[in-house]
Amino acid sequence: MKKYVVGTILSLVLGSGPAYADGILFDFNSLANDANNTTVQTYMNGVLGAGKSVALTGSTATKTYNGEGHVIGPGGVSLTLGTEDGGVSHGGANDTFLYSWGTTQIQMLFTGLTISNITFDYQIFPDDSCSVGACSSGFPDFTFTTSTNKYVSQSTEWLKAYGAFPVDPNDRSPLTNSEKSAQKAPAQVSFSFATPVNGLRFIDWPPTIGIDNVCINSTNKCKPTTSTTSTSTPTSVTSVSGVAPEPTLLTLLGAGAIAGLRRRFRQQA
Repeated sequence: MKKYVVGTILSLVLGSGPAYADGILFDFNSLANDANNTTVQTYMNGVLGAGKSVALTGSTATKTYNGEGHVIGPGGVSLTLGTEDGGVSHGGANDTFLYSWGTTQIQMLFTGLTISNITFDYQIFPDDSCSVGACSSGFPDFTFTTSTNKYVSQSTEWLKAYGAFPVDPNDRSPLTNSEKSAQKAPAQVSFSFATPVNGLRFIDWPPTIGIDNVCINSTNKCKPTTSTTSTSTPTSVTSVSGVAPEPTLLTLLGAGAIAGLRRRFRQQA
């Protein structure tokens, strides 16, 4: 019976502890507002770690961009990738996302790894080139393509999304209570690739697009997993697979219990 008790406690100790999310997450939140493409690339390479890198073009970091005031939201407060995660408001101060200011695409070409799946948030921003009754330049859109190299001719299109005109009564923006510029609110998408890729392209035309929370090679969209004892939250600066956790409370209590039982057994022997 005594051996059974020790074995039970030992199995609880060894079987407990936090379970970590896998994959690599770029949430960009450590970047300053208006950080340029070079700074963003340095951040991403820091997340990737040794032996991996990314060549990045076309990106600028922002916390505040709202389509020059045309993005709609409750009470005229714009809903953007800075206020939303996965299409859900996170509350508090705006966080950081990437947008294609002054460019027509954000491109990422990875070296040292390939990508088998991806999840990301995106948004199509409005401008006054496409409003109700005047959209000669075409509806704003967002295109996501992948490739196994940098050549556009060998890319595969996975997503083509379009903005739409705001509909009353949800058409208030910081500029007007009757916003007419076509746009698309923050949304999240996921894709898996039968043939792994190393090139990602997020393409806009004509207005600006944004991306955030880019998660690659994860089985659960870079969300934390839970055990019976703890929860681990992934950060923006590391791939959390393979991290050695600190001892849990159950581990410490279990270790003390085992030591006490051993002393008791020696005294009774």
